[in-house]
Amino acid sequence: MKHTLESFLFLVIATSAASGLENPYEAGSFEVGDASYGSLLVPGLDHNLEIWAPNAEGNFPVAYFLTGFAGKLNCLSMTSPLSRDSDFLLGLVEPKAQSILLEHIASHGFVVVSPWVRFAWPSSQYDAKWLIDVDKWVQDNIEQKLHNDGSSY
Repeated sequence: MKHTLESFLFLVIATSAASGLENPYEAGSFEVGDASYGSLLVPGLDHNLEIWAPNAEGNFPVAYFLTGFAGKLNCLSMTSPLSRDSDFLLGLVEPKAQSILLEHIASHGFVVVSPWVRFAWPSSQYDAKWLIDVDKWVQDNIEQKLHNDGSSY
């Protein structure tokens, strides 16, 4: 009986606390801005970045969204010295394809960073060691970049 009462009290407290939270299926309370940074134009960045961030002052957690591969293009001829089974992937899907979802997440108080690249070999993307460099660049630069681009984040 004691455990039943404790469980009931826990449910009442949890339900009361949860009633003040935002509904994750509805847009959050923050206006959202977005920014794009290309690896060709930004020193030290080896992937393109699409970023959605709350357009408000404050500290917000960063969430990385990694897209899937775009598709295959068999660009090698049958007489190529490379394997006939080699396929060249067009790269990671551009995150703007999921902009509605990523903007929705950002409206709940997250900075969503989505790195992507065109023309990448699959093996270079699978273990995601490249994400360490992207994360370091984001930690070192993103706040200043967003401020310079007019975001209040």
